[in-house]
Amino acid sequence: MKVRCDQRGVIYVETLVAFLPIFVFFLGALQVADESAAHLIVKHASTAAARAAVVVLPDDGAYYGDPDNQLINQFSGVRRLDVERAADTILAASPRLAVGGPNVTLDQPAYRPQQDLTATVRAHYACFISLFCPNGIDMGAETRLVYQGARYEYEFNPGFVEGVGSRILRATTQRSIDTGADPRAAGTVPEAGSNGVGEDSGGQASGTRPPSEGQASPGRSTSGR
Repeated sequence: MKVRCDQRGVIYVETLVAFLPIFVFFLGALQVADESAAHLIVKHASTAAARAAVVVLPDDGAYYGDPDNQLINQFSGVRRLDVERAADTILAASPRLAVGGPNVTLDQPAYRPQQDLTATVRAHYACFISLFCPNGIDMGAETRLVYQGARYEYEFNPGFVEGVGSRILRATTQRSIDTGADPRAAGTVPEAGSNGVGEDSGGQASGTRPPSEGQASPGRSTSGR
């Protein structure tokens, strides 16, 4: 007796066998691409954190709740929050990166000018397709810059108003810059008559003589032409 073979559904099974591997490969390619983009975002966030640190840490504490500058050049307080905010702003570009919390760390708690500053940013990445990584991936990147510091010192300004500015004592010229201050009070602008560049009472520059009679004035010819 011959057994008749039933071939119904063969094409459907063959389609599944050929389609599933290609579909899984396609999903894996999407996952790798999204993970690579997230890693680039974390790397850029570390660059932003390092650049923010070299600017914020030596800045005047009057802007960071430290008017006496007791925490200047230190990664703490409001200065730390601003550096973390700079990194979180970049991390927010990917909805699968965890934003918030202590994502930024520096290699030292305080810095001196001309030191190397290394900022490290870490963030948890939730996979685009949880099938490949159910628990997500912890990503990290670091950036190293030179900490220039501030080449001037800050004076305490008891009348400081936020948004107006603080007093800065320049280390090179030893002059204070204040809002509305007269620069002549600091001795940086020469008074009239000093160094031969002032003006006398007649409105003529001191240290110069008017041309005598018969003497040619600058730009004028003595000939009768």
